[in-house]
Amino acid sequence: MLKWLKKVFIPHKHNDYKPHLFRKAGAILLFSLIVFLFVATISGPIVLNRFDLTALVLPKVLVDYANENRDIENFKHLAISPVLEKAAQLKANDMAEKGYFAHNSPEGKNPWYFFSQAGYSFAYAGENLAVNFTDSVDVSLAWMASPGHRANIMNGNFSEIGIATAEGMYQGRPTVFVVQLFGRPVAKQGTPKTVTPAPKPTTSTGLTQTPSQTVLAESVASEITDQNGNSELYVSVENITAENVATTPDTTYSSFIERIIVSPNKILSSAYFILALIIVIGLILLVFIEIKQQHPRLILIGLGLLIIVIGLWYIYEFVLVSPVLIV
Repeated sequence: MLKWLKKVFIPHKHNDYKPHLFRKAGAILLFSLIVFLFVATISGPIVLNRFDLTALVLPKVLVDYANENRDIENFKHLAISPVLEKAAQLKANDMAEKGYFAHNSPEGKNPWYFFSQAGYSFAYAGENLAVNFTDSVDVSLAWMASPGHRANIMNGNFSEIGIATAEGMYQGRPTVFVVQLFGRPVAKQGTPKTVTPAPKPTTSTGLTQTPSQTVLAESVASEITDQNGNSELYVSVENITAENVATTPDTTYSSFIERIIVSPNKILSSAYFILALIIVIGLILLVFIEIKQQHPRLILIGLGLLIIVIGLWYIYEFVLVSPVLIV
């Protein structure tokens, strides 16, 4: 192994002071690997969508990211609720079919309509949305960077979560809609008291509680708006009869492989960083180990490979990948 590393990286008389890393075969291999990773990263989301892997894997990964973030504040992990998943799927399908991206549908249906349609009676509820993503890490970071979305993820009143995706068109381009729903069921004992909806809030979004949800409540819908008047947080009601949640062991729903599958950006960035580091180390050894034995052609090859790595990473990260949109 040491002999191989010396032959590949270190200039010495046995390799004619020309490390194999930057010789023709080594340079072609590095170039091929750089281009392959770039093409694979671009085509990855297409393959995932074709085989429906995004819908199968992404929700579990995003649940685990949410729970890992909740660990920061020592909140209990959220459990996956099949009923919330159904509600999230109804909302995702609705956005995909009608081509909108908002908490309110074009017909005026607010998030709680889909909770009701799925049969989820909530004491606390919230919704985060995302679109135009290529990487699960990007979605999680975008939500956590927004005060309102972060407040939903870090809300200690929530006990359950449901995430779903749907393919559709938005702003003239194919995309995947992501719906993240949070909830805590009402207590099963007692008779619910119907809450009369509060007057419509005087914000640009104008969201409020609808009569379709019957709950035991002390206060009605509230929301947080950003400086542009866009709604970021939906906590529908605070209920004194919320279901008591037993402490359960922290659960991980996704595997390491599944996280890798839905994180092409992270894969490319990590792989390119490693390749760039290898090239830089090779150049340093080439230039400084035998200063009297310099080979400008090999140095130019190394610099060219480094420029290609940086250039393709920049193109992918800042030209081809659209910013994640969240509401």
